[in-house]
Amino acid sequence: MKYLDRDIDFGYKHQRINIQINFEDFRVDLLTSNDSVLLSVISHNDHKKLQSTYYTEAAVLKYLGLRNDFYGSNKKIKDLEEEISSNITYAFYCGDGLPKTNEGKHIERLVNTKSINKLNEMLNSINIETQTYGVAGFEMLSKKFVKISKEQKEIIKYIKRRNSEVVTCSGCLTGLVVKIY
Repeated sequence: MKYLDRDIDFGYKHQRINIQINFEDFRVDLLTSNDSVLLSVISHNDHKKLQSTYYTEAAVLKYLGLRNDFYGSNKKIKDLEEEISSNITYAFYCGDGLPKTNEGKHIERLVNTKSINKLNEMLNSINIETQTYGVAGFEMLSKKFVKISKEQKEIIKYIKRRNSEVVTCSGCLTGLVVKIY
């Protein structure tokens, strides 16, 4: 069993528990606050349709309200469910010989085409790894002297200061959990 417990925003936490039962892999993603579970997503790693979600609507809407106000986004409960349970690894290079990952190539394409709106969507994601890719994209843009808005700079500064643990890889070792800022 593997366990992840990280800050997600404003005192809320994302907890993930990976469980193997009879060679089947399951994942439980939780949004918690003050030791209370506000949302849980239970999913089978290989079968996306095998997923159950439970939540306390008022508490989840309070979280989304705080988050949407800060990020200038319009996230709904369905977005929270999908993004918090996304099983993403942050890595630009991974594997034997460190080839560039598909996501690393995708970020480079977004930067080369100056797709600020797409990078901003990533920056505003509930998923920590997606946010981290967004930060990396904006850092690459700034090296190309592309103008970044004051709001985007504030969000990037906040994400770095929050310094949540990120699921990443190092060479052939995947699933490592580290703080990268």
